[in-house]
Amino acid sequence: MKRAITGSRVNPNTALQLLLYSYAITFKIDPFHAIHTPIVFMKEMVEIHSLVKEEEARQIEQSMKKAK
Repeated sequence: MKRAITGSRVNPNTALQLLLYSYAITFKIDPFHAIHTPIVFMKEMVEIHSLVKEEEARQIEQSMKKAK
C-alpha cells in the first residue's frame, strides 16, 4: 500500500482500494456505499477535485504574492 501512495506500480486491487478510499474521503461517502459507484466515475470525480484544489492553491499563492 505504501508503494502505491509514493507512486510506484501496484496491482490493480491495491489501486482500486486507494481510488475508493480517496473518493469516499473526498466526498464524505461511506465506503460501503461508494463501492457500488462505477470506477470511471470515481476516477473522474477525484481528478476534477484535484484540479479544483490545484487552482485554489494557485489563486492563494497569487494573492499572497500580490499582498507583499
